[in-house]
Formats: sequence, C-alpha cells, structure tokens
Amino acid sequence: MRFLIVVFFITAVNAGTSAQIVNDLQDQIDAGNIELVTARGNGTSSGTAVQGALTNQSDTLLRVNIYLTQPLYLVNNGRGQNMVASEVYYGDGDYLSDGRRPFIELEPNVQTEVRFVAYSVDFDRDNPTAAERFSIGNMPDDLNGVMASINAFAYANPSMPLTATAQVAIWLAQGEKLEEIQRRLEITEAEIGLARYFIQ
Repeated sequence: MRFLIVVFFITAVNAGTSAQIVNDLQDQIDAGNIELVTARGNGTSSGTAVQGALTNQSDTLLRVNIYLTQPLYLVNNGRGQNMVASEVYYGDGDYLSDGRRPFIELEPNVQTEVRFVAYSVDFDRDNPTAAERFSIGNMPDDLNGVMASINAFAYANPSMPLTATAQVAIWLAQGEKLEEIQRRLEITEAEIGLARYFIQ
C-alpha cells in the first residue's frame, strides 16, 4: 500500500480588525448552526486529504477558526481509511485573518466549499478516494491527547510543516510500530522526535 501525503501552501487575506467571535467548527455543528454537507477523499492519506462543503444554516455570518479545537473524526462509508481533521480552509486553500486570528467566513444560508487538513487513523487500509464519503463520528479515546498536542503546536508554529510528523504521531498513539511506519513513510529523525513529543 502506498501512502501519499499532500503539502499545500495557504494564503491569508486581511479581513480587517473586528471584535466578531471566531467559533470552533464542532461547537457550531453541535449547535445546529453549521452542517457538514459533504466530505470526500482525494486519494491521499495525510495533509489536505479531505474535500468538503459546509452550510451556514443560521441567519448571521459565522467565522470559523481554521484550527479545530475539537478535531473532526470522519468515518468513511467505504473501505478506505477513516480520517481525523485538524484544520479547515476555503476550497482554494485561502483563509482570512484579522491580524490576531485565522478563520474562514460562512455566509448565512450559503454552502461553502472547503478543504480539511486531515490524517489517516487506519494504518492498514487504503487511502480514501473521491468516491468515498465521510460522516462525523465519535473520536476514539486514544486520539484525544495526541490531537490536542498537534493542534496546540500547529497554532503556535503556523509556518512549520507538520504533515508527516502529525501522521506518525497519530499512528504511534494507536500502537503502530515505528519500524512498520518507516517502511511506508519517509521520515527524518527530527520528525520522529517531534512525533514522540506529541504522544508524551
């Protein structure tokens, strides 16, 4: 099985200063204000591996932080990997900023194309394809701690590439052997060291 990781470049657009609340996506989904209309694979296992669409079902504009305080656990309806999403961007990779917080804006009663930074949580399954769809499920207990560490580090170090490191950390947290991971994924000693830090 071949694991493909995608690294992408994102562009921030200055949205000016505002005191408007920047929300966590899961909170707004739980409140019924945002719906995950669709989420699908794109053939990769890590990085911008999930394409999707969100609808703001409220009557007001909503800002959503690109860093998901509560990552989304995405259950595959096919035979491919389940995924965990940690960041969300517009479909073209852009996001907005008020100089302090990075976010996307969802217009009321409008469907918006998005892409998720997401990681495989099934080492032995195939990468999810565009024909496979995801729904939101419950996060496994063994992922809560490692995802919190990854997200905190990503927020504090937004320019540092973390795709391979985060993927390794997730698989290690699930009990996969480093030797097996190295057979499928090319990783440096520095990336391994940071991955181990994430699961402490």
